[in-house]
Amino acid sequence: MLNLVRKDILIQKKSFLIALVYSVFLFAIFSNEVFREAVYIMGTVAIAYIMVVTSNAYDDKYKSEIIINSLPVKRQAVVLSKYLAAAVYVVAGLVIVGAMGAVIIISGIPLPVRYINLNDAVFAFSAVALLASLYYPVYFRFGYALSRMLNLILFLVLFFAPGALVSYIRQNMDYGTAHQLAVRLQDLPAWAPGTLVLAAVILLTAVSALVSLKIYESKDF
Repeated sequence: MLNLVRKDILIQKKSFLIALVYSVFLFAIFSNEVFREAVYIMGTVAIAYIMVVTSNAYDDKYKSEIIINSLPVKRQAVVLSKYLAAAVYVVAGLVIVGAMGAVIIISGIPLPVRYINLNDAVFAFSAVALLASLYYPVYFRFGYALSRMLNLILFLVLFFAPGALVSYIRQNMDYGTAHQLAVRLQDLPAWAPGTLVLAAVILLTAVSALVSLKIYESKDF
């Protein structure tokens, strides 16, 4: 399984270059008040998305699944390697955007940037895990060509929904209700929101992997 993950990573040379260039403009593009605090999360999700798509596109182009399934490789390993590779892409994304943020701060570039923190990592992992959990069962069932549109839709929803939700709440929620909600959220321990989200996403990912495995084991190549 680790060799399959390694294979997916080795074909990402262009993706790493794209991610590096993208991260240069990331902090300037998302410097407005709505997206500023989520810039590390959105950047990591975007980079992981690029790498997931690139990996699956190469598999589709070179018919890698047919070759892999002609080898003594368990189908369970093929499925789990995709989920594990997505986690590796998140780590790569966090490192890239985190390093770029640090460079901006240290160099004194006049942008409203803070250092990356643990909450950024937790929510980035959660967002990509959610994306992968919804995408991979469809990918293993219908293949890359039919699933890439779903992947794009899911990515756009995860990418823009938080900012749209914040804007909607600000415009439609009265001050008293918003204040009460803010007070209740502040009463929660700092670790609680991220932990609850991460636990829910881990459960969803486990269910998704089981569904993907069942689908993949029934396929003929």
